[in-house]
Amino acid sequence: NALDEPSWLELLASRLRVAIARRKPLLDSANDACRLCFSEADELPGLIADKYGDLVVLQLLTKGLLHDVVRDTCVRVLREELAPAAILERPDPRIRELEGLPAPSLDPLWLADLKKPVAATEFHLNGLAFHYDANAGQKTGAFLDQRANYAAARDWARRLGCSRSRSGGRALDVCCYQGGFALHLAEVCRQVTGIDVSRASLEVAERNLQSNRSRIPAEVDWIEADVFAILRDWSQAGESFDAIVLDPPAFAKTKRAVEGALRG
Repeated sequence: NALDEPSWLELLASRLRVAIARRKPLLDSANDACRLCFSEADELPGLIADKYGDLVVLQLLTKGLLHDVVRDTCVRVLREELAPAAILERPDPRIRELEGLPAPSLDPLWLADLKKPVAATEFHLNGLAFHYDANAGQKTGAFLDQRANYAAARDWARRLGCSRSRSGGRALDVCCYQGGFALHLAEVCRQVTGIDVSRASLEVAERNLQSNRSRIPAEVDWIEADVFAILRDWSQAGESFDAIVLDPPAFAKTKRAVEGALRG
């Protein structure tokens, strides 16, 4: 049966609270960031909510959600459940283009202190600190769903004995973005190299490295390059590493891209 607006907003609030309750156990002193709402997986198609430290970022990716009453309901629930410093809305440019969605306002949806607008903060994953700017970066800014994979990569490198390797415990993070895998590897390896085509991402990665220097003694270097070209060159030169993480962007976002993706 069709729902009237009050019933729909009540259902929205209820499902968002359930989603947040599922994720709250993931938050502790070493992890103050996570995805709070996973769209269809939480029975709220098109609704993404990510927590970065004291900021919450909302994405509304379907036309049916683009109403002020929906935003107001989300803001109320997020405030009551999390008490953030700010709640911001951030578009996904590709989805917006495909769905014909208008650009959202750049103004915060809510601020705890109207005199102190905030769009940047620091968040933590597995005890490591990362810089966050709501007006930059991919997706909502970072890849919070990689937290377990970051830890797994670090633990596998430790099991491989990278810190004791005769070759120096060298690790490589390909398509490193802002250094998530690289910094976790650097906790247990002696030397880590991160490669990405984006200079802006590597600048954030370096900031993240400096913020964690007290627990990262490794030598870390960043290379701005086309990863396909540099990997070919290194392969021909006989370059080797003890651990390699490959985390490229999606190769096939549409069916038409499958053939090119297979080549990649």
